[in-house]
Amino acid sequence: MIAPLLEYGKHEMAASLAEKYCDFEILIQLCDDTNNSDRIERYLVQFADKGFADFLYAWYLKKGKRGKLMSLPVSQHAELRSFLQTDDNKYLSWLHDIHTNNYIEAHSTLLDLARLEVGCLAKKKTLLSLSKLAGLAADDPREEVITEDHIEGK
Repeated sequence: MIAPLLEYGKHEMAASLAEKYCDFEILIQLCDDTNNSDRIERYLVQFADKGFADFLYAWYLKKGKRGKLMSLPVSQHAELRSFLQTDDNKYLSWLHDIHTNNYIEAHSTLLDLARLEVGCLAKKKTLLSLSKLAGLAADDPREEVITEDHIEGK
């Protein structure tokens, strides 16, 4: 019912109806089509109690818009981190941790991903190398950086 309004360029009318009926798909599509990040931020606050953030994150992933997902405003970092910690999205979690300077978490996540990798030795080594780099970037003497040697039991 609302989607045809978008097709005919009636963006404000579509937005008004989508807001009224909490049609998040239309709201996100409208913001994406018009590249309106301010409106997305407003909806994140306005519909916070209705699960808009998780819907938005899943929509970005479904549409292959990982760049937009990872460049959400600082106010969304805690919620985004929780979303990315799920098993299905953990492969992106470490990128978010690097972006937020949380190198120890990136190190830990990459190490977990390396431990789970069984199909491709090159990928496992890459994940381990990235994990080690993230651990070294943390520059925290209290934290032990786990390396490939630790995994292999050397």
